[in-house]
Amino acid sequence: NAADTVGAAMAFGCVLVLAAVTAVSRARRENLLVTPGAAGLAFLRTPGGSTSLKMAHGRLIGPRGDAYTIRDGIACFASAADVTGRNKDLSALYRNIAGFYDDSQRIYAALTGLDRLALVRDYMADLRVEAGQRVLETSIGTGRSFEVLPPDLEVHGVDLSIEMLEVCRDNFALWKRAARLYAANAEALPFADDVFDRVFHVGGINFFSNPGAAIAEMIRVARPGARILIADETEKHAKAVYENLP
Repeated sequence: NAADTVGAAMAFGCVLVLAAVTAVSRARRENLLVTPGAAGLAFLRTPGGSTSLKMAHGRLIGPRGDAYTIRDGIACFASAADVTGRNKDLSALYRNIAGFYDDSQRIYAALTGLDRLALVRDYMADLRVEAGQRVLETSIGTGRSFEVLPPDLEVHGVDLSIEMLEVCRDNFALWKRAARLYAANAEALPFADDVFDRVFHVGGINFFSNPGAAIAEMIRVARPGARILIADETEKHAKAVYENLP
């Protein structure tokens, strides 16, 4: 009937819009490149912080021959074999949506009247970030939290999704800011102990395979006296919204 025809047309239109947005996002990623390289090698470690690394032949090498590649400026510490359980599901999800993630957030904010930057400023104020500090975000995603932070920071970002990190890398290039990015599991961070002045995580820890291990790692890599911020939906909200999604 007519209603079914209109509904099908609207659904097809949505698919076309998402496809177009994804194509634009991919073109943007291909046309921009920032290469932070392996700066900060002094405090990089094998995942979990156990052993130091050196640079050789464009890769990070551990004393036992562990080798980690650098892909367009992103150090890769997580292999497919390391990603299991809920982390594997999340990684697959973000691999598929990375190209239009930022655009979908803008559309959602416009439709709901949400002032996203005001919301981010509200919870990030508790972190009390100061200029010149070394700051780590676990699950950095596309890096949007840094829009409300001082520009002159030493930024480090970890995420399990290389696709999200590629968008993040390009965002920082557009903002003319530097960031050192790592594809790694937040439950086994590739850093030495007591490294960062500020450590934070926004969104996602509800769905980690082992949230406790991720929090312990954030504490381990933070310097004594550092501030740590974790922001996520409440259990009530997560159950009401996400458990009913396909």
